[in-house]
Amino acid sequence: MKFLIIVAFLFPVYLTAQDCNLKTGKDNFNNKGKLTSGFVTFQDVSLSTDADAYEIDLFFVIKYPAEKCFDEKSEATVLFEGGKLTTDYANNGPTNCKGIFHMIFKNSAYTPSALQKLCSKKVISIKFKDSNEKLTTLNFNAEQQALFMKMANCIATEAKKLR
Repeated sequence: MKFLIIVAFLFPVYLTAQDCNLKTGKDNFNNKGKLTSGFVTFQDVSLSTDADAYEIDLFFVIKYPAEKCFDEKSEATVLFEGGKLTTDYANNGPTNCKGIFHMIFKNSAYTPSALQKLCSKKVISIKFKDSNEKLTTLNFNAEQQALFMKMANCIATEAKKLR
């Protein structure tokens, strides 16, 4: 009887662990563990969530227009469910004209509050402002909102195991 009770309590934990489809690998520079979700496409924007022992990276690639340049002044404005709450995230990646935008967070024992917000609140849209002040908007439908939140939550949870 005790065994059945233990199994009943552990089964939901087992189910949530199976939802996280991250690929494991080794970092080329320090030979430590690395996690990645691989790219998922939302309209004209692809997203990959990556993590190593030091940082968590939400890696966006904007496919259209082809000449999308981002620098250290570029930012992404995230609009959360309800339409009133927004948060700005700076581009933490290198200057490029390939449509690459990075949101990088420190990997620590506690999830950074800016990342926690992405994990716990549904995102309606993300507006990327490039180095020429031009906006590219990524709008999420209900299914994409759930997928984005799942990806962020998954990488934030699993990244702690790399520390």
